[in-house]
Amino acid sequence: MRCKLFTQTFLAVVVITCATTLAAARPQEPQQQQPPQEEEILTRGAFLTTRPKAANRENTPANGKAAGSPATKKSEPPTIASSATTVKKSDAKSSAKTKKNTGRRTTKANGKNEVVGGGVKNSGGVLTTPAAYKEAGLKVRPIGLGYTLFTLGDNGEAVRTNPTRQFRTGEAIRISLESNTDGYLYIFNTENDGEPTLIFPDARLNGGNNLVSAHVPYEIPSSRGTAEEMRWFIFKDPPAAERLYIVLTRQPLAGVPTGAALAELCFSTENVCPWHPAAAVWTELRAAQEREQVAVSQVKDEGRAQTSDERDATSRGLGLATGAPQPSIIRMTASANANMLVTTIDLIHK
Repeated sequence: MRCKLFTQTFLAVVVITCATTLAAARPQEPQQQQPPQEEEILTRGAFLTTRPKAANRENTPANGKAAGSPATKKSEPPTIASSATTVKKSDAKSSAKTKKNTGRRTTKANGKNEVVGGGVKNSGGVLTTPAAYKEAGLKVRPIGLGYTLFTLGDNGEAVRTNPTRQFRTGEAIRISLESNTDGYLYIFNTENDGEPTLIFPDARLNGGNNLVSAHVPYEIPSSRGTAEEMRWFIFKDPPAAERLYIVLTRQPLAGVPTGAALAELCFSTENVCPWHPAAAVWTELRAAQEREQVAVSQVKDEGRAQTSDERDATSRGLGLATGAPQPSIIRMTASANANMLVTTIDLIHK
């Protein structure tokens, strides 16, 4: 009996061992990935879910007007701090009061730090790192940027167009940008892969201010410009390969002048504008672009005229409401810990 039991046990062990070995030897089936369509829907939904329910929040970051919006009598001259200031632990751990404010959450700790629409600001209007979000008990969201390319229609209206199409000499375009978080916006341009040039911020516009607020649309160039050549990018001969680098950051870029520093450079006797970034700065931006994984969602909406809601939100510095037209293209970092999103737009001029 004991021998029979031992034999049965031995056979059972052999069977189990063989089954385990075969299972281990069997090639693993690849994990099912989300279909591209599903990923696009999730990306777009994650971006739009932070839009306010109503577009009734005036945009006044850093005690001044936002980039690209017209000046008002109540506006103070915008100022940009030279470096970002982090939230102190003592402030983050202190008691915070949370209240609803036009669809956006505002949290204040001892009256010193403010969290608005996905961005953390201190009394100086400077954003902080993702670590500050966690210290303040807030969820850190990936950085998202939506953009729409408009062309000047025959009737003088701004009409949506496909950025991958070919443009002819004399055509005029404008870019509308929308971020899902408060941050700093920079736009560089290269022609035929030449030296990069900073085209935004512009010292002539709001003193070089480049702060942007979540879900507030910004036009580059602004439709409020005094002359038509300031309201549109116009393709001129000879044709060239134009590439725009749109950079959205949580903190100011080191080595890139903004605000008063940019104005001083541009309006000085030396007049070094248009300003060109140093090689080290440009290398870091390109490295960040290659390093971050980015999800993309795109819709076909060519020929759709800009709505009055879009124009009103842009000119008044209001957050786009949930039901407002969506950006043509949305790009979002895969990681919430990313501090920068670099987007490139190639403009084909033939």
